Amino acid sequence: MISLHKKNSLSRVSALELVVKIFTRKKSFSTLFSLPLFNKLDERDKRFCRLIVTETIRRHGQIDEIINNYLNKKIKRNEVYFKNILRVGVCELLFIKSKEYAAINDAVELVKNKVSKNKAGVCNALLRKVYKNRTDLLLKYPPKLNFPNWLIEQWNSYWGEKAVESFIKFLIKEPYLDISVAGDPEDMKSILKAEPLYWQTLRKYKAGNPSTFKMFYPEDLKFAWWVQDISASIPAKLLLDHNLIEIIDICSAPGGKSAQLAVLDKKITCLDISPKRMGLLEQNFNRIGLKVKTIVCDATKWSPQKSPDAILIDAPCSSTGTIRKNPDILINISKNKMIELVNKQKQLIDNSISWLKKGGIIVYCVCSLEKEEGEDQIISLLERNNKIEILPIKPHEAKIFEKSITKEGWLRILPSALKKADGNDGFFICKLICK
Repeated sequence: MISLHKKNSLSRVSALELVVKIFTRKKSFSTLFSLPLFNKLDERDKRFCRLIVTETIRRHGQIDEIINNYLNKKIKRNEVYFKNILRVGVCELLFIKSKEYAAINDAVELVKNKVSKNKAGVCNALLRKVYKNRTDLLLKYPPKLNFPNWLIEQWNSYWGEKAVESFIKFLIKEPYLDISVAGDPEDMKSILKAEPLYWQTLRKYKAGNPSTFKMFYPEDLKFAWWVQDISASIPAKLLLDHNLIEIIDICSAPGGKSAQLAVLDKKITCLDISPKRMGLLEQNFNRIGLKVKTIVCDATKWSPQKSPDAILIDAPCSSTGTIRKNPDILINISKNKMIELVNKQKQLIDNSISWLKKGGIIVYCVCSLEKEEGEDQIISLLERNNKIEILPIKPHEAKIFEKSITKEGWLRILPSALKKADGNDGFFICKLICK
């Protein structure tokens, strides 16, 4: 049994267990932060635990390079706990900037309890060296070490080294929290203690637990709000300048885009293959007081009884544009998984297009920085289907992302697009029409 008495020690024990699970079992944050191990903590300890876990994963490349260069012997494969205790300790000293005494001594105690007394001396010596040389280490080991080499090379080939160097600085930072509001952003900024960003989006630069914010259960629809990145708010906005009423939202959970449309009296049918995710969507809509039709189904095989006016596809993807908020992607991403996702996206596009009548509109989007999931999907679609053409996105539709409109007429939003506002999620968005 672990017996630590210093402040936040329980958080460190829990954080270590979660970090071990991520590195050894390839688990996602959404799974881990629902475990009893995490939920038994009080709110203060939860915040500290979450911070340790997310920063250790976000900075794992830098941390591992430092550990490898300071150790005389390589850590054996079966020394899982030892390696991850060192990771957590280095993270606290360099990136969280915890107090030296607490971080080092808790790490040493964890090694004694989880590994061996012999290793405790190694841990103590390594962490003291790290703390002593912390300023130099931060300069010597750059953020790009946290990204797989193949991914950096792929991005360089797509966007150029200068652009990649610029946007990984945003992907590695602690995330902000964007909120879409149903009512007047000026009225909501004081209620949510957030800054108006664009259209119906407010930004909180220090993310917190949304369930503790005011009007979590709004008194009126004009006070309703939901978490949604500024980039993710654009696809639904592209459907507002057309006389479109019946809209099908594919892969709709957790429902931010559907909420944007439902607030403006559009008739939305939400599709999702996951009953659990659809349950989350329904909870969100019940909370804010909106109604939509929900159907749990595989949208690659399903068909509606009536042709919709428009279809919105926020396709399942690698989500590399959201690494800032989901750093576990850096651990879990693989080329094989991306191939599977590309195939699924193609099936969703082809099946949903078959539902459209002449003049029907489709908006396709992915929160990915990979061309295979964005640009290449549309190029391939146009080659195999001559009844579909691009509806170029206009500057007034993209507004804050006007400079991200390409010559082809779609949006390629890089994470550095809103530099002055501290960045944004990366997205690809294209609007199409059935001829």
